[in-house]
Amino acid sequence: MTEEKRNSIVNKLEVYMNNGDIPSFIQVLKEDLSQESAINACICISGAILKCHTFYKSDMLAAFLEKAIHFNMDWAKFSGGKNPLFRVAFLTGSWDLYTCFIEEVEGLDEVAYADAYADWQDFNEKILGHAQMYIKGRDYNSGYETNGQRIIDMEDYEKMNFMAENYNAIIGRHKILKDLENRL
Repeated sequence: MTEEKRNSIVNKLEVYMNNGDIPSFIQVLKEDLSQESAINACICISGAILKCHTFYKSDMLAAFLEKAIHFNMDWAKFSGGKNPLFRVAFLTGSWDLYTCFIEEVEGLDEVAYADAYADWQDFNEKILGHAQMYIKGRDYNSGYETNGQRIIDMEDYEKMNFMAENYNAIIGRHKILKDLENRL
């Protein structure tokens, strides 16, 4: 699959996901992805999910993930924890996507969970290994400040929403890792 074709499919899927248009989404699966390899199909679907994802859309995106898995179960069963449909749950930190995948894909064994846990634990460490906590009053006042310059004003709702999404993703990743650890 060419990058141009992949981007075209991802953009179509993104539009249908953002509009909640499941019939058109399934039509793209039939027309554009049914003849593609499992890895290419999964990369397109997971790419669209990543582009659309916010925490208030997680349950709706889980419905699209469920439809994709039901359309072709083989898309969800290859490569264990390295499967793009499985990984998108961790990247977003979405409990809805994670539980959808786990519930829909029967037959994942302990090896797949152990594989996912090891990969995701390493990924989590790379993301958060050097993270530092910011403390209101010491590190910032009424917005985020660095070296006396305010980098995020309290009125900058777009950045605040971005930070909230990322914080929620961190919390979601921890919850997913804990669940995977319990499955081992």
